Amino acid sequence: MIAFLLWCSLALAAAGGLGVCVLAARRTVVAWKGRRRLEAEGRLLLTAIAVVEGDAVDIACLSEADSRVLASQLGRLGGSLRGTSTERIARFFESSGFVEREVRALKSLRAWRRAKAAFALGDMGSPDAVPELLEALRDPDSAVRGAAARSLGRLRAATAVAPIVSPWPSASSPFPLPGKLY
Repeated sequence: MIAFLLWCSLALAAAGGLGVCVLAARRTVVAWKGRRRLEAEGRLLLTAIAVVEGDAVDIACLSEADSRVLASQLGRLGGSLRGTSTERIARFFESSGFVEREVRALKSLRAWRRAKAAFALGDMGSPDAVPELLEALRDPDSAVRGAAARSLGRLRAATAVAPIVSPWPSASSPFPLPGKLY
């Protein structure tokens, strides 16, 4: 019996040590990725400003990770800008295929991915995404519906007002709300 307890304690100690090593390795990887992202943001800041200013930007030479960082920067910038700057950002996202990729992601099986795509489409500022975001208002997941409503608001889509504001679906409403509201 004592030998069994000794082996159990050794196994628990080994499992605990392994757990600590895994957590330390994960923390190191997360810190490394954070440093790489900050470095990429600094390197791509002038490219993002060039897009906002309307200069021609070639993203073919960017890696997939750098493209995502640039898209994130432009999405943040687009939220604080108005006028031709946001139109330039939207055209950039449309011409570089980012809008199309996120529209495809709205059809994902994973709700978190659909919500992320709906959120990103609002940051991109492309009016081409409005029909798909209107469709996302019917999604069974509330996070997706919320992200779609937020993005439609950012896009100032007048066609989205009725489906978002009307709490009770009528027989003629093309946007029935899922589930009970009471």
